[in-house]
Amino acid sequence: NVFTFLENKTYDSRMVVSSKYVRPDQNIIFIAITQDSLDWAVENYGWSWPWPRKAYAQIIDFISAGNGKSIAFDLMFDEPSIYGPEDDREFARAEKDSGKVIQSVFVNDDGKVIFPIPELKENAALIGNINSNMDNDDIIRRGRFEFQIDEKLYPSLGFAPIYLTEGKITKDLPFLENGTLLLRYQNSVDNYTIWPAHEILEGYRDWKNGVEGYFTPD
Repeated sequence: NVFTFLENKTYDSRMVVSSKYVRPDQNIIFIAITQDSLDWAVENYGWSWPWPRKAYAQIIDFISAGNGKSIAFDLMFDEPSIYGPEDDREFARAEKDSGKVIQSVFVNDDGKVIFPIPELKENAALIGNINSNMDNDDIIRRGRFEFQIDEKLYPSLGFAPIYLTEGKITKDLPFLENGTLLLRYQNSVDNYTIWPAHEILEGYRDWKNGVEGYFTPD
């Protein structure tokens, strides 16, 4: 374990140095629910947190109209909407129409498997696992392609878009003995393109009203 500790720390240092020379894939876009987004939702629609699920349905419809390849939610929807059953049905409808939505599953410390509510689980194109492989110092250096849950394999959320667009990954890769892969980190999440969620919702509103806005589906 002494040598493992030293190796992990030198790995961290190597990632800090090498990540400066790695260019993030510009096809990956993050949509962030920022404080500005939360304030905008209250001011424009009276939405407090949590948002109604029709907000996510609008985001799905907008991205799908622009032919986005996949839409992965790093959020859990494991309880019915507080806005009522119709709100969940609208979210599920958008999932089904899109055919590109990835929802999340989580296994808690007690081994309980937490899926999205049935309507959302059934209409998602894929379910991705958001559990992480932490080392003893609580740092995530490794990723796993798949997790077995209830005798079924689920890809990790980060790999799920590849499964959705290209199929299961079968090429030879440098797997470790425990079936994980060392992750090559980017310099920062800020190096990716990040769009506040409310700007997407504004784009949706303009698009549906036939107004030429800042954001279009394309």
